Amino acid sequence: MLTRRALAVLLLPTLVLAFAALAPEAAWSALTLALGVTMALVADILLAPKASDFRVSRQHEPYLSIGIPNPITLTVTYGGKRPTAFIARDEAPALFGLERAILDGRDVFAPEGRKGLLRRGGPVPIRQGEAIRLQYAVTPPRRGDYAFGGIHLRWNGPFGLVRRQAAWRPEGSVRVFPNLLDIRKYDLLMRVGRTQELGLRRARAFGEGEFESLRDYTVDDQVRRIDWRATARRSKVTVQQLQTERSQSILALVDCGRLMEAPSDPGEAPPEPGRSAARRIELQKIDAAVSATLMLSYVAGQRGDRVGALAFADDVIAHLAPRQGKAQFYRMLSMLYWVQARPIESDYARAFSFVAAQQRKRAFVVVFTDLANGLSANELARRLAPLRRRHLVLLVTISDPTLIRLSERAPHDATTLYRQSAAEEMIEARAQTLDHLKTSGIHTLDVPADKLSISVVNRYLALKARHLL
Repeated sequence: MLTRRALAVLLLPTLVLAFAALAPEAAWSALTLALGVTMALVADILLAPKASDFRVSRQHEPYLSIGIPNPITLTVTYGGKRPTAFIARDEAPALFGLERAILDGRDVFAPEGRKGLLRRGGPVPIRQGEAIRLQYAVTPPRRGDYAFGGIHLRWNGPFGLVRRQAAWRPEGSVRVFPNLLDIRKYDLLMRVGRTQELGLRRARAFGEGEFESLRDYTVDDQVRRIDWRATARRSKVTVQQLQTERSQSILALVDCGRLMEAPSDPGEAPPEPGRSAARRIELQKIDAAVSATLMLSYVAGQRGDRVGALAFADDVIAHLAPRQGKAQFYRMLSMLYWVQARPIESDYARAFSFVAAQQRKRAFVVVFTDLANGLSANELARRLAPLRRRHLVLLVTISDPTLIRLSERAPHDATTLYRQSAAEEMIEARAQTLDHLKTSGIHTLDVPADKLSISVVNRYLALKARHLL
């Protein structure tokens, strides 16, 4: 491929040849110039680095997380004798939001011994034996299996007259999991006793009763519970667990009906006249519910409770009975990885009847759903009745920040005033429905998607501290 410089150089013999019409002696000059340009092009082709001089690879986490920027690093190693410069393009899955499509000097990440390349645009200079890393980010909006395409490099010859391009196709399959960032943070902060920084409130239920068993010490345990003899024998801080701290069963019900396909946060309210809304990644409500379910199961599992999950729409999609142990969390992660919202109405009666039949012992049942299904408060309470008779039920819904923003925006015209009134009416109706459910003995939680996981865990800890489980 010829560059613009080559096209400009090729025009020179043509111009000289045109001048030869006025001065015939210039014809030899035009011929000589054309021969020189041809030789320069051939030399540039021969001297240009070959694709075999480059080695290209792609690095990223074993799995990507939904809804957050995930760094992708391309490593380009050069073995050619002559220095050159290149730009790169990676074929990420079309569904992923990319920060940049073409990677150049602005995307160079920690080049070895080449600090001057940082934040520099244009082709990236590279020398023999040098390895340069370029980094960009992708933000997957959906869970599932995806595949990257090829990595394309483009570089010029030493004279800048010809341009070469080649593609490498490293292994590109990748899995996008629910966002486990909060779980990682919790695990790290739990080790140093600073879970409050994540937003978790310390609410631990310390049982009073007869000795039941020994277990490892956690940061929330009281010092007076430490069994010093067992600690010396096991070389590990050990506490006594009393009978009232016996593990409970936690069962999360995830609604996979059509309403859970809606964005968890549709974004800002309609922009003011003359302004355009920014492009953003929209996550579905079901993704927020799945992340909250995993966070709840991880925290409950750390406290010795049995955890399980059920996904439903018009029928039961998947069911995992409550069990103890670290392996149960990974079973839930594997099950919920494939769960997606469906464009059908959810059958609450069938799902709740299934739980009533399968879960005979008392459990803490957390139902993740949406209130925009047209059901009245009485109807929703009636359908939850089979669960409420035996289990402690928490109904979790995801509030719509757009409605809140509309209700708080100062009206400047009739349209904005109408939107504000409609938003306030919808918020009031939602609050009345939740209040009615509370009077029916059903616990409720209505928070935005970005606060869902922490809020659900805080409610679980509070109910456990009050011995309601």
